[in-house]
Amino acid sequence: MAIDRVMTMLMLGLASAAAEIASDDSRPVGNSLSISAAWTAGAILLAFMMPNAMNPRSRPPVIPIVLSIAFSMIPVVSEPFIRQQTGFGNPLELLMVRFLRCLGLGLAAAAAWRPCQHAAVICGLFLILFAAAMSDHRGVLVLVACHATVGGIWLMNEYRISQAGAAIPHGMPAVVERLPGDLRGPWARLVGVVVIAAIVAGTAVWIPPRGGWRLGEWIATSGGTGEQDPYARGGNGNGDDETEGDNPESTGMTRSDIFLDSPLPTLYDMISDMFGEPFKVKDQERVEALDPSQVKARETGKTPADNLRPNRSFPHGRNKGKPRPGAADRAARALFEVSGHGPLHVRAAAYDLFDGDAWREGAPVRASIIPVTRDTALKRFVMAAARPDADNHFPARHEIRITHPSGSLIPTPPHMSSFRLGRLSDPSFFAWAQPGILVFASRKTPSGIILDAESLVPVAARYESFKLTPYLPEGGHPEWRRPYLRIADEWTAGATGWSAVRAIVDRLRNDYRLDRSPGPGAAMAGQSLLDFLLERKAGDSHMFAGAAAVLVECAGYQTRMVTGFYADDAKKDPETGTVPVSSADLHAWAEVRTSAGEWLILEATPGYRLPEPMPGWGEILLGWLATLAGFVRDRPLGFALPTALGLGLLAFRARISDAISHAALLMTDPAEARTLVVRALRLIESRARRCGSPRPAQSTFSAWLVRSSDSPAVAELACVSDWALYSDDPSPPMKTSEIRQLCVGCLRFWSGGAWHWLGWRTRQHGR
Repeated sequence: MAIDRVMTMLMLGLASAAAEIASDDSRPVGNSLSISAAWTAGAILLAFMMPNAMNPRSRPPVIPIVLSIAFSMIPVVSEPFIRQQTGFGNPLELLMVRFLRCLGLGLAAAAAWRPCQHAAVICGLFLILFAAAMSDHRGVLVLVACHATVGGIWLMNEYRISQAGAAIPHGMPAVVERLPGDLRGPWARLVGVVVIAAIVAGTAVWIPPRGGWRLGEWIATSGGTGEQDPYARGGNGNGDDETEGDNPESTGMTRSDIFLDSPLPTLYDMISDMFGEPFKVKDQERVEALDPSQVKARETGKTPADNLRPNRSFPHGRNKGKPRPGAADRAARALFEVSGHGPLHVRAAAYDLFDGDAWREGAPVRASIIPVTRDTALKRFVMAAARPDADNHFPARHEIRITHPSGSLIPTPPHMSSFRLGRLSDPSFFAWAQPGILVFASRKTPSGIILDAESLVPVAARYESFKLTPYLPEGGHPEWRRPYLRIADEWTAGATGWSAVRAIVDRLRNDYRLDRSPGPGAAMAGQSLLDFLLERKAGDSHMFAGAAAVLVECAGYQTRMVTGFYADDAKKDPETGTVPVSSADLHAWAEVRTSAGEWLILEATPGYRLPEPMPGWGEILLGWLATLAGFVRDRPLGFALPTALGLGLLAFRARISDAISHAALLMTDPAEARTLVVRALRLIESRARRCGSPRPAQSTFSAWLVRSSDSPAVAELACVSDWALYSDDPSPPMKTSEIRQLCVGCLRFWSGGAWHWLGWRTRQHGR
């Protein structure tokens, strides 16, 4: 490979690496370099598939152009598959950059032709400009410097090549001929530019406004102005999330005391709507002391923040709740939208204490700063907790777009290891409401922001590898707990550890039924959970969660009940690729604490499930094969016909190509004598290759034809081939009708390798 082709590929490789790092500078540099190296390696393999260039300065043939365009379309064609398999995708502008990257690499693979080489270098310059404008990452700066160095060497080599043909030995006279056509000025180009500008201006004036906005959406933006793009980095419905000033309606993350009271219902209002209002016992009122925040709330008339309300409770005895909305209402009233690996449990409130009547929250975590560290290179907050065992956890990534926030809650995955929220860089904005429940410390959650979270999720099938935290009640179990102790002993049958936990959860999932209507025989709120376990054996999700938490706690392990939202990936919106989560997705579940302080989800409600690791490529391939086997079994005829047709086309592709080429030659206009001869020569060469006697690489067509046959017609075609391939004279050496008869006769004579109804003719030509 020539030095200029090597430098061209090296420049495109450097530009590709810089653009890959700049497209996501929060990703580890090694991952970006690996992706770029894979694309560059593919382009190098493509270069070995390119045909040789007889004249590097000539216009490239069709095959290199087609291969380069096909290589550039790989990111575009694979994008729907990536979005379907991973739940993530590239914004429109990054997709266009990746298309340009692959186009440049494809042209670099075809750099044997000088026009392709120049076009590839231009694509590399665009990629370098994109990288320099998008990121100030240190790796990008290094790659830009390397690209500039290699580019300077390439320019000097290009100048040397251009001057090589113009050098005249000393003492030799030179004749310079100036043609009249060279003296014309740039008026034609100037008129073309003016006409194009006039067309653009006239279109902008006369086009309807709505049509103008629609056409504007074809420009590379971040979401457009008419439709939502769930994979956009910014744009409609997802603008800047940092603003300055005194406007309280802004979504800014600024240090301002000007906030608006949210008209949206609180989490507890939604719980009452979906699960039903709690039973109120008139003859048994609770008397509770108020803390200063409640006194201040009564004096000012303002409701305190959710994370500042003390001793909130969750009773199981409830009246009938509202019917849950359908899919259309759920999408329209979504509180947030989730994309990524599902299903996802989003915590909203955790209840640690059960007094026989209701669950109660423990003391709020009033730390002003959550235990996180800021990774400036990745621009993410990294949780300060100990890194869990990689064998029992799997990585997951989620993007949560907050559309209609509720209070100060920040919807987060339950096992989050790092996150990025808008452009926030100060951890003092965040606080814990309860362990594992993230909120804003001193403001309500704004709408329109996106949480990008990475998690290390425990593998549910390997829960037995985690050591549980024992539960030892002070002063022994109270009297109200004795019925639950008997049920726990009966269900676990003396088992301990995870065997006891599995027995309780499996019993609830298999022997009990999900029913969202209230129990008809529940006279008192305190009897509802026992009534669920002993009599009804049917209830809403909070019944299953409360029963699992109480019974596992009776088995000797620390638990809590959690209310939140369940983002089911089966309800993914096909248009946006996200799961809209609304108040209809309120859910409750139990969690058990490990010795490492991690809370593991126990999903006891039938119909709900825990996330599983993403299948590997081997499992995906087996799934595809199983799907294909099912299709073949159900539709044997519909599979057999296309398969037979495809195999037939594959087996007889050379014969079909020969027949098509012969038909194209017969339909060629006789006036196009040069084209007719070239097509005949190509067809003869392909037939000779199939017969095992190809044309030598260093031999011209005329010499090869003369050596291959002593036929006068072939010798005459050899003379005509010199004119068609090398002569600048537009006049053919004989009449066009005679040239046509000569080409057709030579093809009829040169039948070796041609196709007929019995197969390939293999007759060799005598001398």
